[in-house]
Amino acid sequence: VGERGITLSGGQKQRVAIARAVITKPELLIFDDATSSLDSETELDIFNSIRKKLRSTSVIIISLKETGLMFADRVLVVDNGNLEEITESRRNLIDNSRRNELAGGD
Repeated sequence: VGERGITLSGGQKQRVAIARAVITKPELLIFDDATSSLDSETELDIFNSIRKKLRSTSVIIISLKETGLMFADRVLVVDNGNLEEITESRRNLIDNSRRNELAGGD
């Protein structure tokens, strides 16, 4: 690991930070792009674990990636500081073209 974790990769540092936050069993967890350096499979594993182990914890996920959306009870889409959409279900997400546009895709 090295002194002060200096040899850890970006993804490893994110996993350690998430583990430190989760172990305290907080009432509220806020992930502000906390999984940006993780691959989708690892991100899914983390969100699955959080959902199982912290059932009474409210989790806010701020991300450009779509992986965490499948765990959301409610999705808020913000573009340039404006609230564009609120969905009450994972099934009612905005269409892919709009989501790609907001994420900077084609």
